[in-house]
Amino acid sequence: MRDFALSSGQVQALGAATADGIPEVIPAVPSFVLSRSPAIGAGGVGPKPEIRVVLDQGDTTINVNTIKLYFDGALQPATVAGPAANRFSISYDYPGILEPLSAHSLSLVYVDSVVGSKTNTWPFQIANYQNVTLPAPIVFEDFDTTPEGALPFGWTVTNATSAGVSGLDLDNPDSDSYLDFVVISSNRMNTIFGSADNSARRGQIPPIRRQWPAPRWPRARQLALCRIRCASGESSAGRVLTGL
Repeated sequence: MRDFALSSGQVQALGAATADGIPEVIPAVPSFVLSRSPAIGAGGVGPKPEIRVVLDQGDTTINVNTIKLYFDGALQPATVAGPAANRFSISYDYPGILEPLSAHSLSLVYVDSVVGSKTNTWPFQIANYQNVTLPAPIVFEDFDTTPEGALPFGWTVTNATSAGVSGLDLDNPDSDSYLDFVVISSNRMNTIFGSADNSARRGQIPPIRRQWPAPRWPRARQLALCRIRCASGESSAGRVLTGL
């Protein structure tokens, strides 16, 4: 009996029960894989698996330069961090998209000071996801060649918005520049409304005023913001199409 909890490495060192009973002295703890993702035999794994392994040195010493990760038998440029708390962390994000229900294997290879070279291999399977290939768009516009405040060739706009501040001023969302759909740069978008993750500031966008003839019911305020690829030469990625 012991009055303290054994680590997973100590349990592994003790091994299975035998007729001689449990050893009084815990043997030296070998190096071992403490955790791994995907798990052994895991199914339903995403098509771009994020591989994470924690390797415990136990009572051995592992040469960090010998830690290698193989994906389907091919060596991968995994990141190895540590040791921290006697453990190494190995991470690798698969760069491609794996086929639905495809089977794969991972192998962690390293050298410790007791056993020498050790290999730990396990399988996993990708989820049965639906791979949808979209057709070419009927109309495509990336706004790369559209100046701020302008519209692409052939586009027309109309609005039912009451005027706020008279005059055109792209720096003032209450101005006539924003009566219709308008193309603005991401730099201007961030300056006026804040970055995309600044929801508090985006919530301060001035209301859009509409005048509706009776008996038509007023509709809720709408503001559409779509990010599109940045034109060459802009310092910040993305253009924005905004309007009613």
